[in-house]
This record gives sequence, structure tokens and C-alpha cells, in this order.
Amino acid sequence: MLPLVFKGVVLGNLIALNLFAYLGYRAFSTKLALAKSQLSLQVEERLTEEFAYVENVLGDFKGEIFDTHKKLMPRAIKVQTSLPIIR
Repeated sequence: MLPLVFKGVVLGNLIALNLFAYLGYRAFSTKLALAKSQLSLQVEERLTEEFAYVENVLGDFKGEIFDTHKKLMPRAIKVQTSLPIIR
């Protein structure tokens, strides 16, 4: 009877230890997933801000280039053409 009780206590301790380790692992993985999601949200917010800034700077740059090209283009252009070639 004593060996059976001993085996039961050992088996119960092993089950409790495995359950404790499994619950600890689940708690750790849940907190890790939460931290990852928070980090990804912060990165997404930062990238959105940077994209808006770059888009604004490029818009200003495009306007400056367009103004420069307008200054370089002549105002009136006269084109002399001959008769069209009919085939």
C-alpha cells in the first residue's frame, strides 16, 4: 500500500509541476504577444507620421520644381509648319 501512495504523490507532484510550468508559459506568451502588438501599433503610428511629413516635403519640392520650369519655358511659341503629307 505504501508504494502505491508514494507513486500517487510523485505522480501528483509531476502533474502539478507540469501544470504550473504550462500556466507560466501561457502567461508569459500572452504578455509577450501584448507587448508585440503595442510595439507594432507604435511603429505604425510613427510610420504614418513620417509618411505624412515626407509627403508634405515632396509636395513642396514638386511645387518648387514646377515654378522653376515655368520660369524657364518661353511665353509664346511660333511654329511654322508646311503642308501635311497625305499618303
